[in-house]
Amino acid sequence: SNPHSRAQDVTGEASIMAWVRVTSDPVADQPLFGFWNQTTDSGSSYFCIYNRRTSFGPADVLQADVRVGGSLAAVSYSSRLAVGEWHHVAVTHDSSFMTRLYIDGVEVATSQRSGPISSATTYLVKERAGWVDNMRSYNVALTAEQVAYLMDQPV
Repeated sequence: SNPHSRAQDVTGEASIMAWVRVTSDPVADQPLFGFWNQTTDSGSSYFCIYNRRTSFGPADVLQADVRVGGSLAAVSYSSRLAVGEWHHVAVTHDSSFMTRLYIDGVEVATSQRSGPISSATTYLVKERAGWVDNMRSYNVALTAEQVAYLMDQPV
């Protein structure tokens, strides 16, 4: 069991964000933070962020996974986070089923989905791929302006 996990329903609109510092160059999937159906990332991902995701989608990218209707969909940025640098990373999913990925308060990728995030008991998990700080989750899809503003606000 992960001491940094907590249950939360992410069905419908949702946003997650955190400051992340990757501490090693990944050789495989590198989960950073998000929601899984277990208290570790060994379960199914529902709404989460990976650095250099290789088993689903292109390699060497920052990727947000969203489980919609039982299938996993992804939105990817063209490169992964550099080792040793702090970046603010956020992903939102809104009522029009648009998923948006942000780095340092700037929208870098979007993808239209076919429905809401699948319903399941999920757990917010901070992972071992580096340092995660100021992690937040919301049951609304934040706007670009809200993501940029909240990035510099203390919890």
